[in-house]
Amino acid sequence: MRPAGLTAVCIISLCLGVLGGFSLLAGCVGLVAQPFMMDAMQNFMKGMGGAQSPQMQQQLEQQRVVMQETLVVQQRWMPFMILAMVILAVAVVGLIVGAVKGLRLKRMAHRWMIFGMATAMVHALVAGYVGYGSQVESQAIVMRHFNQTVQTSPGMANPAAKAMANNMMQAGTGIGMVIVFGWVLLKCGYYAIAIWYLLTPPIRKLFEGDGSERAIIDALSDRPV
Repeated sequence: MRPAGLTAVCIISLCLGVLGGFSLLAGCVGLVAQPFMMDAMQNFMKGMGGAQSPQMQQQLEQQRVVMQETLVVQQRWMPFMILAMVILAVAVVGLIVGAVKGLRLKRMAHRWMIFGMATAMVHALVAGYVGYGSQVESQAIVMRHFNQTVQTSPGMANPAAKAMANNMMQAGTGIGMVIVFGWVLLKCGYYAIAIWYLLTPPIRKLFEGDGSERAIIDALSDRPV
């Protein structure tokens, strides 16, 4: 009989593997579509500029410059993003294959799950680093242009108003980063506990046992459901 803890680990791993697959698909689409979307937005802003007031044209031009500089940042981090996606693809295979085999108590299934979980931990750390680094650089671009805007904005002439606006932007970024890193720590914590559980002697015996006990498990796992 399969232990309840093992069933839970397999189901959670399967869910994380499927979610990772969807994330991988979305990431691939995003990487391909992002440059075209940025170009389309910039062209749209250029088209709007001719029919607007000089002040609005200046704001649109500034937004276009921000988008262009942000795209440069994304392109600079592109190799690391691709690396993270490759690692995620490997982790997804390990998690899904290991979970399916584990639910059927197939021999060495725990090694598939351990491999997938360890790879997923590496992906979480790499993706967190990429997200943090690109976010810091992008935020610096936004803050620089924001400060340039408030210098010429009558409503922001008050230093207190400018400081408040800066603090709100920084707080929003900080909250977002806390959420991201919290999620990374949560996933890594789960994977570490799950790997420890899969390496405990009773669980290893289910998958690595030999002799009559392993033969009985193999026969039960091969029965049609």
